[in-house]
Amino acid sequence: QTCALPILLAIVARQQQHQGLEAEALASADRALELAHATSVWSLVNRLVAPIFLDQRLLERAELALRQALLAEPQRPELHLQLAETLLLQQQLLEGFQEYEWRPNQWRASQGCQSQWIPSKHQQEPLVLVAEGTLGDTLLFSRYGPWLKRQHGLDVRLSVQLPLLKLLQQALGDTLPVEPANPRRSLPEGSSGRVLSLPSAPAVFGTCQEHPALASPHLKADPQTVDEWRQRLNLAHGEHLLGLNWHGLPLRLPTLTERHPSDIPL
Repeated sequence: QTCALPILLAIVARQQQHQGLEAEALASADRALELAHATSVWSLVNRLVAPIFLDQRLLERAELALRQALLAEPQRPELHLQLAETLLLQQQLLEGFQEYEWRPNQWRASQGCQSQWIPSKHQQEPLVLVAEGTLGDTLLFSRYGPWLKRQHGLDVRLSVQLPLLKLLQQALGDTLPVEPANPRRSLPEGSSGRVLSLPSAPAVFGTCQEHPALASPHLKADPQTVDEWRQRLNLAHGEHLLGLNWHGLPLRLPTLTERHPSDIPL
């Protein structure tokens, strides 16, 4: 009975959070942790209440609860992914992306294991960075291709989703090959080397906090396309177009760390 009460309180707290009763949820979570302290359910209660702290952006408390829960369940992926989000929101980028490596990865499991690029073993082999996840992830992490070639002298190729192929070929094609990704193959047709999931690059090579050059702009639009749209939109000299992206995910894939849908009605 002593152990059951804090678990029940934690469940109630989760339900209150789901109903939008944030103050009540926080009070119930605090009470659950107080009652669970020094009992056998301490880690379980931390696991149950951590999402409440994360939803309310109490990031230090969320991190503490998740680390306590991981002491008892160090192989539980959902805890590592919640910790990844918590760390990234606190701008602890490297550790956050390393925790994000616990994400389910069907591509890596089904296609890439036998040819996975490992820094300590394959420095001299060609590296194919294969896009995985959303188009936004690919745009963000594609900066690693030219940076790795310039900074480390690696033989790098990018394998990206078809909707981004033309843009990235125009922006990066002078620096490195950009090829269409094939969801049924770990390597594009005619490519050789070993593969690495593109969103894994920050965990493997570091982030812009360790390497400020990674923060430099790396994308550019085709000047001919820019001129064409200026004429079609009748934009005057010096006038700029503001674009709103209110609904994304054209590939219907999960985002990097999105706990709540970001798509909204226009």
